[in-house]
Amino acid sequence: MKIPVIFLSKTIRTSPEIELIVKQACKNNKDVYLLGDDGNKPYCPNNHVSMFDYYEGALEFEKLYRHLSTNEITVELFCFSRWFIMRDFLRKNNFDGGLHLDTDILFFSDATKEFNRFKHLYCVLSGRTSGHSSYWTLEGLEAFCDYLMEIYSNPSGYDFQRLEMHYQVRQHFGLDGGLCDMTLLESFARYKYPHLVGECSVVSDGSYYDHIIQIDEGFEFEDGRKRFYFENGVPYSHHIRSNRDIPFSTIHFQGASKYLINDFFQDCDDSII
Repeated sequence: MKIPVIFLSKTIRTSPEIELIVKQACKNNKDVYLLGDDGNKPYCPNNHVSMFDYYEGALEFEKLYRHLSTNEITVELFCFSRWFIMRDFLRKNNFDGGLHLDTDILFFSDATKEFNRFKHLYCVLSGRTSGHSSYWTLEGLEAFCDYLMEIYSNPSGYDFQRLEMHYQVRQHFGLDGGLCDMTLLESFARYKYPHLVGECSVVSDGSYYDHIIQIDEGFEFEDGRKRFYFENGVPYSHHIRSNRDIPFSTIHFQGASKYLINDFFQDCDDSII
């Protein structure tokens, strides 16, 4: 069984760092794919696959979508659509599951080996809400896509109304954001399949999946980010409460931290024995 590493990106969300992001994932994985469009193909042509070859399910969802967020509709809608694209990609290429990573994440592990830690679950998320680093079985991804279709097909139903109130409360208090795919991932984990959704950003006997580099998450912290060192291509950070140095499978360079990607990519190379 081989588990692919999958990045999804439209040109409007692509940055030049994606070339290093994909190269890093390829160091330990043979099946690495960027499901994108023509605008981001030049960054990594050897790993690029047109997302539009797998867009049928996403189009069905997009017909039902209702935008309840202060964020741009193109951004929020794609965050939903990507799960249908990934589902159809796994289906058509006979993969049992896959690792989804956002395009601002360096990955340092073998996805197939890591998947074996989680294959008894539908999926694992980061922080119980985010799919930026998430393993999915095909069965689990199909269940989540079905869940999205079920809720958006019935906007007058309890589940959608409950989620819509999330947006209305934020509006009432003058807060940005609203209903996004993280809202639905959290609901899927909490209400639909609480015993089949796991957590990858947790200290255990395995490696850790960084939620955001700018949050300490219990690790040593300096200059506004977690403190890392590399050994033989693997980043480690000291976890204060357990007094252990913990290996990381991912580092998430969200937002303004993207400028660090090149340095960390090089540090990884320099550490390899």
